[in-house]
Amino acid sequence: MPDQAPSGRGGSGSSAESGSRSAGRSDVTAPGARLPGDVLQLVRRVAALPRIVLATDFDGTLAPFVQDPMQARPAPEAVQTLRAAASLPGVTTALVSGRDLRVLQDLSGLADVPGVVFIGTHGAQSSRDVGSGLLTPAQAALLAELDTALQSVVAAHPGSRLERKPAAVVLHTRGMPEPANSAALAAATNSAITAPRVARLRSPEI
Repeated sequence: MPDQAPSGRGGSGSSAESGSRSAGRSDVTAPGARLPGDVLQLVRRVAALPRIVLATDFDGTLAPFVQDPMQARPAPEAVQTLRAAASLPGVTTALVSGRDLRVLQDLSGLADVPGVVFIGTHGAQSSRDVGSGLLTPAQAALLAELDTALQSVVAAHPGSRLERKPAAVVLHTRGMPEPANSAALAAATNSAITAPRVARLRSPEI
């Protein structure tokens, strides 16, 4: 993600300002961080930079994978850490996810934190760009076709389910036993989602 100046934090400034900012991040390298020495050195070097982008995924990083995606919740310690990072001068904190932007904001526990940037739907949506991720009529029609095709897969493979996003439709198979899991994924692969205008993203049980 490009390192853009966050609203209210200013630009890179002079060397004197840079020193002030890095001092404000001293808690990042506080004793007891339990990091190996070489990693701690790298953290200190990064903390000394005048501007930093701290970006993280949500599922599998801040929150554990769960069978129902809407029940995912971030670890309280992770939320606390990101809140603290967002308050530091010169730091842009960002959440980057395949989830819908609004859902990501609602589940993150960070929607009320000024300056946190949310990137949803694999980069198609951004909290910094109102209206991002909107589809053309042709794209919306194609998405509807994909939805219909995957509904047929769900009907034929009990236990699979759909998650609908502004620019995508996702087939989830987490929790399904084998060989039913693989059969559902294969059916989705062989469905209309093989159209050349469609980008397919694969991850475990999705």
